[in-house]
Amino acid sequence: MSAVHTTEAAGGTPKTAEVAVIGGGVIGLSIAFHLAEAGVRTVLLERDALGSGASRATADVVRSYFAGNPISSALAVRSLAAYHDFPERPGTALHLRHVGYLVLFTEPGQIEEFERDLPAQRRPGCRWN
Repeated sequence: MSAVHTTEAAGGTPKTAEVAVIGGGVIGLSIAFHLAEAGVRTVLLERDALGSGASRATADVVRSYFAGNPISSALAVRSLAAYHDFPERPGTALHLRHVGYLVLFTEPGQIEEFERDLPAQRRPGCRWN
């Protein structure tokens, strides 16, 4: 793989890397982390503070139920597990506060649809108390 050339910055940005990840939001950070963990020489480029852009707008919100979309629910359940595993991998504790999530139904048909959707939501691990 050819190297990506970057400009050396005061913060010690390397001059070459196998992969350059542009943007230090949640997705860019995850990509850079997983590449580096796999041994790929990676540089992350962010113009502001890490997580300060669009990712900051949804900070502190992680949910696993997405009505009618069990694929998104499965991805969210997996993401929530990653939050819980963060102290071991990559090794930094994250503050994760558990709060409720309210789904309000205003029509009887919505309740029926929710009940039909339950098995598909429970398969990836969505749970309700």
